Amino acid sequence: MTKPLISFIIPAYNSQEHLTKCINSITDQIFASKNYEIIIINDASRDNTLKLCNKLKKRNIKIINNKKNLGVSLSRNKGIELSKGEYLFFLDSDDTLSFSAINRIRKIVKLKDADLFFNLPNKKLLKKIDNKKEKNINDSCFNFFNNYDGFTAHAWNFIVRRKFLKKKKIFFNNIKTFEDQVFTSKILLYADKIKFFSKKICNHSERPNSLGRKTNS
Repeated sequence: MTKPLISFIIPAYNSQEHLTKCINSITDQIFASKNYEIIIINDASRDNTLKLCNKLKKRNIKIINNKKNLGVSLSRNKGIELSKGEYLFFLDSDDTLSFSAINRIRKIVKLKDADLFFNLPNKKLLKKIDNKKEKNINDSCFNFFNNYDGFTAHAWNFIVRRKFLKKKKIFFNNIKTFEDQVFTSKILLYADKIKFFSKKICNHSERPNSLGRKTNS
């Protein structure tokens, strides 16, 4: 069986109101289903999320049902372990994929060879980085990140090569807050090649009670 190009990893906790819209934003796109997979991790939801997951389940949609609530980090790690795609993209259950995003991802990863692809919507900055002639392209990237006020260290800003994560044994730390920032710090430090792209991939939601944003002191 041919490996999918991309795996979408989606933790879900009490997500009955948003999950269908999230999944439909992927499946409604004009792109062969064999070329991607969706992995939903139901994190011991107390509402009808599991029932909804079972309705959504298809050949390319896997459902992982946590017996107890593990949190976003460990749920994402399960998705990484079970994924088959060449590249991974992390979505929250209340996010949606932008129109034609899968086709954009396909073009991005086919045109450029990299462990990481970072979404940089500012085309002027993107052109400036591409024109740099530094010996180590990652030095250019870090110099950029250090001086870019618009940088946000969230997993959904990146397309990540699965083989790279496996080789470097990079996973999300089991912490209740700033798990994205720790994860993105690790992938930026260990990546051999980092590239940028300007087209929008994810419509990110800032719902305060979602799994990815639950924090405590």
